[in-house]
Amino acid sequence: MSFHFAIDMPIRGRWENVQLLRTSVESCLNAVFQDVGECRVLATVAGELLENAIKYGDRTKQEENYRMRVAGDLNRITVSVSNPVVDNDPGVAEVLKTVEWIKSFPSAAEAYRARLFEISQRPRGGAPVSKLGLVRIAYEGGEISASVTHGILNITVELAIATP
Repeated sequence: MSFHFAIDMPIRGRWENVQLLRTSVESCLNAVFQDVGECRVLATVAGELLENAIKYGDRTKQEENYRMRVAGDLNRITVSVSNPVVDNDPGVAEVLKTVEWIKSFPSAAEAYRARLFEISQRPRGGAPVSKLGLVRIAYEGGEISASVTHGILNITVELAIATP
């Protein structure tokens, strides 16, 4: 028997929703999987993606919803978040550039170490933006991809699940 599940919902692009959804995703996954730690990782990935959506999303477009989807089976889970963006937003370009930067490394662990080293070399009082969130997601074991289509930023992470 094959087992598949999905959490798919529109969300409001508000900061207070990040923790609510992170907790909700973790609770739903705890009902499915035995490894509580793995459920926390997946919830963290969903939360980080939602934070990016809110940070780079165009909240002036009331008719377009932010959307989160967590779907998979007992072996693999896909977490995706989509949100409307402003055309030519430099922040969105930076997100796409960061995803490509991650993919340029032989492994996500190497990208993570490189980003941590880069952050450690910054002078005190320097740029507060670490750009660590997406790198951390990839380090957690996810294959990350990002694209913008018709004014919607889509970020997807696929994670392998340790079979119980």
